[in-house]
Amino acid sequence: MSPWNLYVSIIEPGTLRTSMTDGYEKNLRALWNGLATDIQERWGIDFLNNVITQSVESPFIQHADDPLSVVKAIEHAVMNTKPSIRYRPGWQAKMIFIVFYLPPVWLVDKILAKVLHFIPAELQKQRLN
Repeated sequence: MSPWNLYVSIIEPGTLRTSMTDGYEKNLRALWNGLATDIQERWGIDFLNNVITQSVESPFIQHADDPLSVVKAIEHAVMNTKPSIRYRPGWQAKMIFIVFYLPPVWLVDKILAKVLHFIPAELQKQRLN
């Protein structure tokens, strides 16, 4: 796009404080209750409780960044004649989530799956058999 003097910027924030993060447990339970019974049985109530516990107690949710930092990054990217290629607004994006941007996505997914233990109840049963 540079022949047309167009620049592309990537904005990669951390977790932002929004109505979704403020009411995270309530939102997850409402989503869960809207699922079909067979899906709930397949995943198991322990899965939901595990996700809620890990999410609500997460320092990323508890110390979420102000969304205004993203607005400022967008403003900077739009108003400058030579914007930055990447913007990482907020402390989480600068200090913590950078480790997720460096390796390939498949590796990050594999690591997060092992660390967070997000395994559906049906798969756990199959592994035991």
